[in-house]
Amino acid sequence: MRVIPRQASKAAQHHNGFTKMNRLEDDIVIRLEGVSKRYGDKEVLHAVDLDVRRGEFLTLLGPSGCGKTTTLKMIAGFETPTTGRIVLDGVDVSETPPYKRHLNTVFQQYALFPHMSVYDNVAFGPRTTGVSRPQVHERVVATLAMVNMSDFAPKKPGQLSGGQQQRVALARALVNNPSALLLDEPLSALDVKLRRQMQFELKRIQTEVQTTFIFVTHDQDEALTMSTRIAVMNEGRIDMLGAPEEIYKRPNTPFVAGFIGSANLIPARVSGQGAGEVRLELEGGGGGAAASPAGLPLGARVLLMLRPEQISLTAEAGSACSGGSFSARLASVDFQGSIFRYALRRDDGREVVVTLLPQYQLTGVAPGDQLTVRWDSAHSWVVSTD
Repeated sequence: MRVIPRQASKAAQHHNGFTKMNRLEDDIVIRLEGVSKRYGDKEVLHAVDLDVRRGEFLTLLGPSGCGKTTTLKMIAGFETPTTGRIVLDGVDVSETPPYKRHLNTVFQQYALFPHMSVYDNVAFGPRTTGVSRPQVHERVVATLAMVNMSDFAPKKPGQLSGGQQQRVALARALVNNPSALLLDEPLSALDVKLRRQMQFELKRIQTEVQTTFIFVTHDQDEALTMSTRIAVMNEGRIDMLGAPEEIYKRPNTPFVAGFIGSANLIPARVSGQGAGEVRLELEGGGGGAAASPAGLPLGARVLLMLRPEQISLTAEAGSACSGGSFSARLASVDFQGSIFRYALRRDDGREVVVTLLPQYQLTGVAPGDQLTVRWDSAHSWVVSTD
């Protein structure tokens, strides 16, 4: 275990203007520096750099095979980086075994001891680390209360539901006050309703204990619901790291735009520039203004991203909004409870989806009708394809 050298003395740091920088360094609980992982000839993780902030809920999100679980396993110590290093609380732990890292992991299978009571499952960790009996009892009681499992302390895991077992696994992981809690898709075995309930419960617990959570999932709703920040991974790299709203509204790559939520991605060309937005000509007809990142040159090939819930639909031709419009032919209308889903097809064959709340349902239209899709520039985004 190698300690990372600190900056000189505090006086010297202040003298050289490093005080603020060091406060930021102290805010980092886990740091990945150029971490890669290779299995034989296959590199599954490519020089990943990542700072995990103390007390945040960070989600590693991506499709199967993107490297998110491999990243989590290397942080936990179950895998060793091929290159790069992992720093935990200022200490290089790249080759430190899992049991010597001040981390705990909750897996998809909760691995509770079936012969032990809930109380003894949670007490197992502090007992093995030499914590006194009164302190063990105090910790266990407080932790079970935090996950709303106090009344189940004498029961065995086999007497609990899946959601209750998950709470016990969380309590067992949190009772030792780890520097960070690592969660490898722990909600995947739960039914949809319980899974949704546990998302809010996990976020509540994390907010209450202020422990760093690193959560792995391929479920976008989970990531958006619970996370302080999301690292969207693709083919062994982090495509984007940011707050959920930023990633949803302002994706930086076509992959992120297409993977997070539902999005209409329409090829376009930049025909004009303005403050914080550009003018676009859409392939297949139509155009207008859209919010965009800075630095897109005239003539650049881009994608216009329009979220289905942030665009409108009318039977009238033309545009009467601050953004733009295009025409498309109605293919189908589906009632989905809280929304109506309109599927349209443009002349170039590209499908566009619009979702409307029931009070804004478009009446008097039928499949085959020519309609106008409109957007407001503030509710659009341009994604560079370079």
